[in-house]
Amino acid sequence: MERGFVRLLVLLTIALLGSLSLEIALRSHYVLELYVLFIGVVLSVIVVSAVAYDKMWGWPLASIAFSFFMLNALVVYLNTRAQTLSFEIVLVACLIGLFMAFSRVDARVKDPLASLPQMDFSSPDVAGKN
Repeated sequence: MERGFVRLLVLLTIALLGSLSLEIALRSHYVLELYVLFIGVVLSVIVVSAVAYDKMWGWPLASIAFSFFMLNALVVYLNTRAQTLSFEIVLVACLIGLFMAFSRVDARVKDPLASLPQMDFSSPDVAGKN
């Protein structure tokens, strides 16, 4: 397992529980919000599995999951204007998760040109002088 796995798990749990607490304040469309939360749970399970098995696409998918939870919290908060503390906790957890996911993406991407053979253009054979 990777070093940031436990932090990822904690941040996704905070985002999910915060979104669930924001959902309680909804007076309408709560069934739609439950579907959205179900999609978030499925996405979180896929992210946790991908990071646990050290897949290359795990951290980019984590950034998508944190963006999803942040957008969901923003939409629910703008519709209800209730539970400001829950919204702020979800927002902070998602921002930390996004920062962590973006910092891991660059470390995992390899240079695609590194495996190509190196050519020496200073030799006269390459310059067209035989």
